[in-house]
Amino acid sequence: SAVDFTRSLAERGAAIGASERGAAFAEAGDIVSDQLPEHGIVVHDEVGRPWVWAGTHRLRPERGAFELAARITPFYVVLEAHRQSGIRSAVSQVVLAAGSAVPDRDRTLAAQFVEETGVGLEFYLPGAAPLEPDVFDYCLPSCAPEEGAPPPDTLFSVRTVPPTQGGLKLDLIERGTRWGSLLVLGSMALLIVFGGAIGRWVGVFGIVGLLTLTPAGHGAGLGPLFSPAIYFSQLLGPLSASAGALGLAAAVVLLVELRALRRPPRHTLPRAIGAGIVIVAAPWMMWKLAQGITPPATGLSVGLWLSWQVPLMLVGAAFVLGAALLAAPPTRRWAVWAAAGGALLLGEVGIATWQPTGDWPWWFGV
Repeated sequence: SAVDFTRSLAERGAAIGASERGAAFAEAGDIVSDQLPEHGIVVHDEVGRPWVWAGTHRLRPERGAFELAARITPFYVVLEAHRQSGIRSAVSQVVLAAGSAVPDRDRTLAAQFVEETGVGLEFYLPGAAPLEPDVFDYCLPSCAPEEGAPPPDTLFSVRTVPPTQGGLKLDLIERGTRWGSLLVLGSMALLIVFGGAIGRWVGVFGIVGLLTLTPAGHGAGLGPLFSPAIYFSQLLGPLSASAGALGLAAAVVLLVELRALRRPPRHTLPRAIGAGIVIVAAPWMMWKLAQGITPPATGLSVGLWLSWQVPLMLVGAAFVLGAALLAAPPTRRWAVWAAAGGALLLGEVGIATWQPTGDWPWWFGV
């Protein structure tokens, strides 16, 4: 299939009929796609210079006399097909394999083969493979093999490599953890929906405990959200060991506080003192929790940024609502609107006064 795909790419590249380069680039872009394995095309002009190209090229495409060839380097195994069309020539490339030193090798044919079968592939130049029964020569239909020698039209030799016992064991554990985590989380979700008042809280605390005290977050495919590599704080123990655990813990506290709003407590002096302690401690707690952020060297994405900001926002909201419950705030509507407007105004002032080279001015903290 990869050979047929490589040939069809070259044929379509040679059929680009536009004489204007911009239109030819558009045609070349329509030829390549997100289909695996990774591929690309390039069309050379009459003197061999690249005229238009599209897709990904792991090796520099070269004009050759062979209709189909395999190029093997220490890093890549690439199939190349060549087609001539008038004064121009098209070269297509399909990546069969990439070495272990290549970080993004999951789009190669060998990676697909491992994913579907669990068996790896090793490629060799013709005649360079070991004489073993699990080595196969891939050759063109015209090859006529001779006794004890590789066929003259052999593109490459390939050896199937079964997984090691340790690797297979880790893979089975990973898959079992994933399905087990999904089943338990699904059961807790059903308990929340159909379990009544008591079952609802059992399901909520069960999900929080499962995701904060076990590796179920990784197993369920939630990835960086429960990874201590990008967020970790010792302040709250396992509840702040990842951004996801922190957000879940804060969300549960918020749920308890919102339920308590149905019967707001009476205003007493001890409650007022407790509210003052929470108000004073909240900025320090938020500052310490924010220090757990560890930006990766590869840069930030919007999703990663939100995975930090949303949990911290929930923690801040839990502090604010907790202090309000302890202080038994007034129920006057104007006070509610004044608080909301003040928060929005402070947010705008904070954005306007913050500078990348320093912190906020002292008066903004007050």
